[in-house]
Amino acid sequence: MEKKVKRILHIVGTMNMGGQETFIMNLYRKIDRSKIQFDFVVHSKEVQFYEKEIKELGGKIYKIDSMSKNIFLHMKNLYRIIKENNYHIIHRHTNSSIIWFDLLVAKIAKVRRIIVHSHSSSSKYRIINKIFQGMMNMLTDVRLACSQEAGEWLYGKKKFEIIPNGIDFEKYKFDLEKRKLLRNKMKLEGKFVIGHIGRFSYEKNQAFLIDVFRKIKNKNADAKLVLTGDGEEKDAIQKKAKEYGINEDIHFLGNVNNVFELINVFDVFVFPSIYEGLPLTLLEVQANGLNAVISSQISNEVILTDLIQKIPLDIIDEWISTIMQRRRGENLEKYNDIMLKSKFNIDYVICRMKKIYK
Repeated sequence: MEKKVKRILHIVGTMNMGGQETFIMNLYRKIDRSKIQFDFVVHSKEVQFYEKEIKELGGKIYKIDSMSKNIFLHMKNLYRIIKENNYHIIHRHTNSSIIWFDLLVAKIAKVRRIIVHSHSSSSKYRIINKIFQGMMNMLTDVRLACSQEAGEWLYGKKKFEIIPNGIDFEKYKFDLEKRKLLRNKMKLEGKFVIGHIGRFSYEKNQAFLIDVFRKIKNKNADAKLVLTGDGEEKDAIQKKAKEYGINEDIHFLGNVNNVFELINVFDVFVFPSIYEGLPLTLLEVQANGLNAVISSQISNEVILTDLIQKIPLDIIDEWISTIMQRRRGENLEKYNDIMLKSKFNIDYVICRMKKIYK
């Protein structure tokens, strides 16, 4: 008798271009979908960036309003989805304990295993997180986190398991021909290209990056900045760039599906986040052999090579001088080999997750 496919219900804010979404999709693409399938609940009625791919891979996507819009309708719709489709495992991705409402719904719906997954070491819901932490922990069967800091932030003193953000590193190997092709297409030949990948949000701190780039541009006329992603702060960042008179030197690319190719274009990567969980992007750029200048707020867990330079956010002059000195080196393939042997290799992470989904 053929064994039934196990369907896991992932509950996540959106399935657009963010770190946790990238991790979920890396896992989904590589897991044995003849045995395990993923379905998704998102809190937006809009078309999601990964929606088409999810459906092509055999997944379903349910769209309901967020708790902030109408908590009772949210809970009612979530309960209906769980019961009508007979889900036995839910995997709730979050950075705040406010999601205990979803866990309560899952308990009432008699879900057998409730997995909570922390993807950040802080959030704007700091007080709320403390208030609901106990309730969330009581309703959770399996506690996961992308890093030590992310786990301590969400669960406090409760035990949790660290599941590294897994990546298919082979895709990120440096490609000189792709670099030449894309730089030519983007009219960046002979330019000093600073790259950044991330959702436009407060914690990603693109406003600081614009300030840094403005001063670099005054020192190096060939400097260009490439930004990918979307988000609530994008309009404000574009406005700031225009006010500084540097908007013509910045490429706002929006959400892109070829990040693994685009990284080849950059000469240096800049990541000035105020807080993070364990950013996938910094693992990806190391696999590409790309130097990165990052904020000292980011966990040392992400540093696997000599390509990363950490700087406090309050020393802007050091950011400027360090970025301007960074260039691509030689023998970049060795960095991909280092990452392939690390715990962040997607194949290793899949083995861990298969045991959790049993």
